[in-house]
Amino acid sequence: MPGPNAALGPYEYASAQIWKRYRKICRIASAIGPDTADVEVHDLRIHCKKLRYLMEFFASLFPQAAFKSLLKPLKILQDNLGMINDYAVQQINLQQFLRKVGNWPDGVDLEVAQSVGALTAALHAQQAEERAKTVKSFAAFNSPQIQQTFRVLFRAQKEKQ
Repeated sequence: MPGPNAALGPYEYASAQIWKRYRKICRIASAIGPDTADVEVHDLRIHCKKLRYLMEFFASLFPQAAFKSLLKPLKILQDNLGMINDYAVQQINLQQFLRKVGNWPDGVDLEVAQSVGALTAALHAQQAEERAKTVKSFAAFNSPQIQQTFRVLFRAQKEKQ
């Protein structure tokens, strides 16, 4: 039996999928703030990856100049989200390391704990800076111009029907 999208051509199918994924990213990203859990930020990163892969797969179906204007801010947003995730993972790994440290002689535990604490604090500060950059990256990705380009490329056909 044919699937529900079997009658759609590749352009219509790609447009619908890209539009759906884009709207989902905008919904998720608009809810993210400075106190949002790292796992939620990572979830946004995964959705951005899915959108980018989807767009790159179907890129040949769309006008290249407009299409590239969408990929650039998406890539920047992905890079920022990736850095946030990297800082979070490094902090978790340092905490796990500290828990595994045995009883070392003559204050070595204290020195290790202080070093790990200082490194964790530095990573946390870098992560906070990256979150601020991400807010700007999302603003660029969600700008009126980008929204309009997404709408024209991926939504306009459906709205005409």
